[in-house]
Amino acid sequence: PGTEFTFTADVAGARSYRIRIPNEQPPVDVTLEADPASKGRYSHTFDKAGRYPVLLTASQSSGEAVELELDVRIEAPPSAPPPPAEHARFSATQGDADSWRDFTFMADVSDAESYDISFGDGSSARGIAPDGSGRATLKHRYSKPGEYTAEMAAFRNNGEAVEQALLVSAKQPVAPARRVLFSVAPSEPRTTERTDRPWADFTFTADVSGATQYDFNFGDGRQQVVAPDDGGRGSVRHEYAGAGTFDAELEATLDSGETISESLQVSVRAPVRTPQVPPPRNWWLWALLALSAAALLYAMHTLVPPGTGNHMVSFEPKVDRGSARLTGAAAAKESVAMRLRRDPGRTALAIREGEYV
Repeated sequence: PGTEFTFTADVAGARSYRIRIPNEQPPVDVTLEADPASKGRYSHTFDKAGRYPVLLTASQSSGEAVELELDVRIEAPPSAPPPPAEHARFSATQGDADSWRDFTFMADVSDAESYDISFGDGSSARGIAPDGSGRATLKHRYSKPGEYTAEMAAFRNNGEAVEQALLVSAKQPVAPARRVLFSVAPSEPRTTERTDRPWADFTFTADVSGATQYDFNFGDGRQQVVAPDDGGRGSVRHEYAGAGTFDAELEATLDSGETISESLQVSVRAPVRTPQVPPPRNWWLWALLALSAAALLYAMHTLVPPGTGNHMVSFEPKVDRGSARLTGAAAAKESVAMRLRRDPGRTALAIREGEYV
């Protein structure tokens, strides 16, 4: 069926018909005599599906020829769908975090007529009819947390039973660890305003997951409340009035209404000022001044005041038991006081006030 065809040709005045199917294997080329009504019929069965041009040439009694063409497409009949594969599935889906006790059970066994489900906590459901897709779906709530072994039995119309079991964990999900950070650090130098005590300026930072408000207590009797930014952090800047150790505290209010407290110690220390060391002096200048002063004093001491009658005489001293003998006219006429000074190559005598030493 679907591959056998009958071709009919009807051309007025035709005496014979030639039918050709070149794509067929082997190619078809037949000539038919027309009946008294000038018609011709030809039956052919194609071997396989495909597209086949069919060519017709009708020879008329007048000697003329009429040519016609048509296409025949052969399609294989659709095959019967394969029987569904046998399958057996049993699963449980937990609800969200707010309903962790609630589960949805689904049983799906091919050709099942009914299902029995035991939830593992002593309760069960029996004789559950499948829906249009052959599945059974039902909900169950566990009264207390724990792990339970649920079992499913599916019964087919041929009396066969299919059983499966699964482990159900009815436990409240563990909440992720909450992030709690509270820190302090010296503030960055101010750029728009001046401060005389940058060592007392600190920046406090808080980062608590789920926080809706931060209350900073700086430990010096002052505090400040701020709202978190888009990243959930809060930051304030505080300048202490003086040096000391302060117990700062943070109280974070969470979106659940709870509060979390943290504390830390802030040490404020004024910088120790080191004494300024004077720049090194030019010692050579002071040495020059000292030598100049010594020379001046010496010159003032050796000058003879006016009117004393001092004389300077040259001599060659001959020392005998601590005395010196003088030569020259001045030594014969006057008593002298003299002071000897050794100079390279000569000796000078100062005569003063009638006696000498």
